[in-house]
Amino acid sequence: LISRSLPNAIKHIFVFFKPTSEEVIKDLLKSSNKLKFLEDFKKNAKNIYNEEITISNSDFLEYYDYIENNVTNYWSVYKEIADIHLKILPETEAYYALGKYEEQHTKNYKKALFYYQKGYDLLEDNVSNKTSFQKDIDRVKKLLIKK
Repeated sequence: LISRSLPNAIKHIFVFFKPTSEEVIKDLLKSSNKLKFLEDFKKNAKNIYNEEITISNSDFLEYYDYIENNVTNYWSVYKEIADIHLKILPETEAYYALGKYEEQHTKNYKKALFYYQKGYDLLEDNVSNKTSFQKDIDRVKKLLIKK
């Protein structure tokens, strides 16, 4: 009994301190109020462990990856998460996610270009993949010219 319960207990104790788990992502996606879910998640960590946790860019990147690979017809939930991402971390890759949504789902290339450019403009000079962001901007500019 202990050999099964102890690992399970440890898993639940440290849920707030590890990278986002699939279980947390699934609970987030089931939630009708995803922003409140994330706020409550942070608050619970503070109440239980007296530790502040933050929802990071890395967490959101994991959410997007999970959504793209595991959710059927994912665009509406992808957009919802991107909007929350922008609200929680306004100077981040949230703009890239919104650009991707506009480019690939709505085909609104003008909006996509706006979001990609906004995200690019917020990048620090030391970002190693800055050229990847520029490629997205260049690709969407070409799509706009074709229209």
